[in-house]
Amino acid sequence: MEDKMFELMTKMYSDITTRLDTMDGRISSMEGKISSMDGKVSSMDGKVSSMDGKINSMDGRISSMEGKISSMDGKINSVDNNLIIIENKLDDNSKALFDGYKLTYEKVIDVENAVKDLFNKVEKQEVEIKVIKGGK
Repeated sequence: MEDKMFELMTKMYSDITTRLDTMDGRISSMEGKISSMDGKVSSMDGKVSSMDGKINSMDGRISSMEGKISSMDGKINSVDNNLIIIENKLDDNSKALFDGYKLTYEKVIDVENAVKDLFNKVEKQEVEIKVIKGGK
């Protein structure tokens, strides 16, 4: 009877150890995925910084264009035509920049939500591991 009890306890210990090893592997896999997501977020940060630089460059170009327009005071008719053309170009460019910024922002939000989901899953698994370890 003691031999059967010992065998049963040995089997239960082996099963629990196997399950814990499996969970450790899954957690390691999730940590790798989180690291990968961190890299992607960092990449997105770099792209956002790059877009900021491009926007600053556009601001400089716009300022330069404003200066050129101001210097053309004597040519009112041609200036009016040029202003309309420039305004149309600026309007199109600002819409495109806003759309790009909005898309980038939405992607960052999606990445943040995915990271939050992964964090919540990891927390849940940590609690489950603590419960399993506490049951020993």
